[in-house]
Amino acid sequence: MGEETRAGPSWPALALVTVTAIAASGVASAVWTTHGDRSPRAIVDPAAQLVTVEEACERWTDQTGRPFTSDGDRCAALTGWLSDALTRTGRSPWMLWGDPEKLHTVCLEWLAEGPPADLGDDDGVTWCGDLVGWMADHVGSWKDRDGWDGWLPEPMIGP
Repeated sequence: MGEETRAGPSWPALALVTVTAIAASGVASAVWTTHGDRSPRAIVDPAAQLVTVEEACERWTDQTGRPFTSDGDRCAALTGWLSDALTRTGRSPWMLWGDPEKLHTVCLEWLAEGPPADLGDDDGVTWCGDLVGWMADHVGSWKDRDGWDGWLPEPMIGP
């Protein structure tokens, strides 16, 4: 009589595959959530991201020699509009302020819907451009993050 063979893998092989899969997922998770320097990946809470936008706006407007008055009210109005836009439009934070160009675009959308009374069209375009430019240059230095990408996570699936 010949030897009998079993169908399917043995339990030690299954255990090895399971342990390997768990270890690989742990490594992948660590890589996904940290940069190469082991710093946190990004701020993921939209409310915390909005605070960052408002803080940046306020820091920018606190500089002396600013040509516009009532900038602080504009900062609050812009971030309030961004907060409402999350719900109203169904867009994600990434789609609203995922990079400087996106934030500039939504700032202009905010102005188009109802600009502050003391801010004309040309001044509004300048105001949005100056704010976003300053923010892009400075956000990493005062948030202990890696620039723009350090406070906003990349989307899991496309922008």
